[in-house]
Amino acid sequence: MENKKNYFDLGKIAFEKNDFHQAIECFITELLTNVNDEKVYYHLGISYSEISEYQKALENLLLAIQIKSDFVEAWHELGTNYHLGGNIEKAIECFQKAIEIQPNFDLAWLNLGACYKFNRDYPSAIESVQKAVNISPNSAIGWSYLGHYHHDIQEYSKAIEFFQNAFYLDKNLSSLWVNFGICFLKVHKYQDAIEFLKKGLTVEPNNETLWFHIGAAYMKLEEKQMALKFYQKAVQINPKYIDALNDLGVLYLTLDKNDKALETLQVAIEVDPNNSGVLGNLGNCYTKIKENRKAKDCYTKAIEIKPDNVLARGNLAKLFYRLDDYYEAILCYEKIIEIQPTDIITLLSIGEIYMKLNDAENAFDYFTKVLEIQPKNIYALNQIGLYYHSWNDYHKAVEFFQKAVNSFPSDILFDDLYMEVFLNFSATLLMLKRYDDCIKFLKMVLEVFPDNLSALKNISIAYDELGKYSSALKYLNKALVIENDNLDILHCLGTTYFQMKEYSNALIYFEKIIVIAPELGNIWHNLGLTNFKLKNYKSALHNFNKSIELQVEVEQSEAMIKYLYDNCKSKNGEILDNKEIKGKEKMKGWIGRFFSK
Repeated sequence: MENKKNYFDLGKIAFEKNDFHQAIECFITELLTNVNDEKVYYHLGISYSEISEYQKALENLLLAIQIKSDFVEAWHELGTNYHLGGNIEKAIECFQKAIEIQPNFDLAWLNLGACYKFNRDYPSAIESVQKAVNISPNSAIGWSYLGHYHHDIQEYSKAIEFFQNAFYLDKNLSSLWVNFGICFLKVHKYQDAIEFLKKGLTVEPNNETLWFHIGAAYMKLEEKQMALKFYQKAVQINPKYIDALNDLGVLYLTLDKNDKALETLQVAIEVDPNNSGVLGNLGNCYTKIKENRKAKDCYTKAIEIKPDNVLARGNLAKLFYRLDDYYEAILCYEKIIEIQPTDIITLLSIGEIYMKLNDAENAFDYFTKVLEIQPKNIYALNQIGLYYHSWNDYHKAVEFFQKAVNSFPSDILFDDLYMEVFLNFSATLLMLKRYDDCIKFLKMVLEVFPDNLSALKNISIAYDELGKYSSALKYLNKALVIENDNLDILHCLGTTYFQMKEYSNALIYFEKIIVIAPELGNIWHNLGLTNFKLKNYKSALHNFNKSIELQVEVEQSEAMIKYLYDNCKSKNGEILDNKEIKGKEKMKGWIGRFFSK
């Protein structure tokens, strides 16, 4: 009896001292005289497990269970060894058996959760670990597991909550720093991320993952020089750290250090030649330095490796667009739509290309698809409004412009898109002769953009149509101060003065336009009308002939020329009827005087 007791106890003492080989010898010796003691098989099994001889561990643990079927610790260790040996289903069965025997066995629940996590069954994993935490609420490991699992399924706010519980219980859990920091990154709490990741560096100063994610946090804060420092350190620690190489290369690109970007990304490709993301970024680098063929090759290879790499497809589309190969760009974007049918940005991009190709119908179809997904997409509403405007369906255009205006958040500041919508809206209201509404919208634009020439011009036209010429001139003169050779503004000034019957002033502005752009036939016609009003008939005749020569306002100019000659003929008749006037010479003299004016 004394000998038996000593070998078993000696084995446990050796085990506690981590002398597992000595422990195994003691337990084997014990079995020579005691082959039916489940505790000996159990301790022999866990000793083999410690030296990674999992098959021998399993054999002895199974023998322990054969002797004592409700040996809960043996079932648990059996599950652990199956897990370590990669037999997850068997491990799950063993942990479930241990829990069946002892429902409040927190460690069994915890390890059962780990098995479910291995199988990516996160709902079951979280449920199991939550039960472990309910049994042992002071288990820092349990809370940390919950944090990790919620991190894995991108429930970052919950993960942060669980990590905080774990840290409260054990501030030395260095394994949490990375994921805890990443969670803060994901919920856009970048300063918190940096704080926790830097704490991790105090424990693990050579952990390249910590350095990398601190760099990522600084990038989010637009602190690029700090990001550069941490990315470089991550690569220094691990020269083959692909994520750090990739992001460092991208950072160099944003800092216009194109040579360094190219060098770094090429190193990344040497490390991982089939990394689709790195190839895409290398393509971006070649695009920036205008090596378009190499850029195209990189994007194409990135897509071959990972067909759902929509970033590479999108950048390839942009490359084709810049090269004026619009149909190839459309094909690239359409592939993205096959992968992501509701990708708003891509649908808008296709619509824009069709607009550039003057294919209004196809553009309309894509903008309509955007509105099916996102009914309040302001850009699409604006484009469809322009489509209807181009077809002179002003009532329909106004409907979409109004929807676009109503879709802006009430607290938004005016931006370029807001201004464009308002300008398009007001231009359509002009066509519908809704001048007061037009003026109301344009005044809103001018409050924020007082120097916008389009707004100044259109508001002057609206006032002009209402007969409020002084108001029209007020805005036109302001526009003229901003740009004194703007043809549209000069034309509006000439037209307004003409309407006011101030023909001399009208003449000044029409003549200014002719000096700048003598090819504008409509201005020659307007100049003719103005000279006619001023009784400068010879100049008017010249102006109308110039308009006809330029094939603009032909019928109107011909009519005015006919009117001038008819007027002359009428005067001839008056002369012939006047008996006091004798001789053809006098008639010729009158005609000369008429057209010399």
